[in-house]
Amino acid sequence: MRGTYSFDGLDPVAIVALEHLQNYLMELDRQGFLTTRGTQPDLLNIHARSAAIWIFKHLLRLGHSFEPPLVERWALATGWNNSNALLLRDYAASVMAGTRFHTGPDPFGLNAAQWSDRIAKANDELRTE
Repeated sequence: MRGTYSFDGLDPVAIVALEHLQNYLMELDRQGFLTTRGTQPDLLNIHARSAAIWIFKHLLRLGHSFEPPLVERWALATGWNNSNALLLRDYAASVMAGTRFHTGPDPFGLNAAQWSDRIAKANDELRTE
């Protein structure tokens, strides 16, 4: 049985982090901080770019893996357009390679440590059903 946070070999914590990124970008778009390209925020925007990079930095710091091709596949499967999925993959690969980025402030901070807790809670809920 597949859990709530499973996707073809991608670390469940990475999936939670990517969903957190997706929700964050949608909220920024609703507040007018991002301009949309088509139906979703543009990852070339400094706020969206910073958020994506910080997601991958947090995942590395917390010791979780994320394969860039799997990140791209997840993005495409969840409705991201091709250009944003490719950018997300490129940001993941660059962070894994140790590239230093100039980004804005970390929008996730201490929330990153709660990603694992979210998976444990979802798994507990699956067991009780």
